[in-house]
Amino acid sequence: MNKIKLCILYNSKFTNFLIYNNYELYKKLIKYYGNIELINIDGYGKKNSNKFKKEFRYKDLSFKKYTPHNKINIKNIFKNEKFIVIDYLDNSFKSLYVHYCLNLKNIHFIKINNIADLGSEMDNNTNNFSMKYTLSDLKKRSLKFLIKFLKRINLLKRTSIDFQCENKKYHRPLIISFLDAINLKHTLKKVLINNRDLEFTNNKELKKKGYILLVDTPINHPDTVLREGAIKKKETNFYHKTLIDYLSKLQKIYNKKIYIGIHPKSNLFKLKSIYKKFKVFKYKTRELIFNSDIVLFFDSGAIIPAFLLDKEIINIQTKLMGNWVYFRSKLYSKQINLVNYNLDEKKYFFKNKEIKKSKLLKHLIIAKKNYKNYFIKKKVIVSKTPAEKIISKEINKLRF
Repeated sequence: MNKIKLCILYNSKFTNFLIYNNYELYKKLIKYYGNIELINIDGYGKKNSNKFKKEFRYKDLSFKKYTPHNKINIKNIFKNEKFIVIDYLDNSFKSLYVHYCLNLKNIHFIKINNIADLGSEMDNNTNNFSMKYTLSDLKKRSLKFLIKFLKRINLLKRTSIDFQCENKKYHRPLIISFLDAINLKHTLKKVLINNRDLEFTNNKELKKKGYILLVDTPINHPDTVLREGAIKKKETNFYHKTLIDYLSKLQKIYNKKIYIGIHPKSNLFKLKSIYKKFKVFKYKTRELIFNSDIVLFFDSGAIIPAFLLDKEIINIQTKLMGNWVYFRSKLYSKQINLVNYNLDEKKYFFKNKEIKKSKLLKHLIIAKKNYKNYFIKKKVIVSKTPAEKIISKEINKLRF
């Protein structure tokens, strides 16, 4: 048999988004393994016209991308080779069936979660959510439980290693502790690695360009639509006008250009036409944060490099984007004590108290002191060993 091959197993239409999320890590892992293959099961079980195998490029990286449509297709990919499978499958019946098909001796499943989650709290008031969301969430949770249970009893391939960047401790029911104690685990080993953004910020040369960056959140984000339904066009137009007015005032006050880093799943051409006054970018958010002066955001995990780089940060809050995003954006100010701007009231707040615009810069500097304390409380791992070296070392310990 040949040397170990590395592949990413996922079910998403957004391959660019998948690679963008961990571009630096994949680039380094390719040096160890020569190549990473992409296996997208989005078209699994469908009569699909897509090529089964083709080349996929992202920046300077090249991948072999497979789109299996049935059990024979997917088993042929793994035939006569040793594979380490980075598992990014969701909790669905399709993923469950693919796991069943891949219960093979020449495969090890691993998970890589090197992206810290800042807004991990959930809204207990589910009355705000649609019945469609409630049923969808129940289905996902049930399938997640089923997949883990089937792994515990060895009907599905167990996860060999789960690489995590946070040393989280969860409350576990007694039955789960008992199953783990008698070695009926769904994950055999957990290994701590560095946060993606921590490594990114440590390995770049800081260059301030002096612009203001908005890390944008789509007004009709799929999560919001599922929970509350789509926001109407009239309200969407009013939101964009209100936001543009605010950004224009900031631009004038600080005499700095406004850059906007949009969500990887957003439509670049559409948002460029909306934000005509400003520069709009896609797949550039982390680089833009690195070279920014002031960073604005609503609710986004992409904001983490701004904390690590001690940027001046303003958390924008508004009910115009729906209750879910409003709730999520408030979490940041609650947990980290950020300066926030209420877009509806057109006022700045710090620790729930209104502050004058003339005192804004002073409070932005005060807020920076909260960043480090927050990450200490979160127990974000900081290791001298880069993530790719830890991952490679642990993979080499696996036996087939």
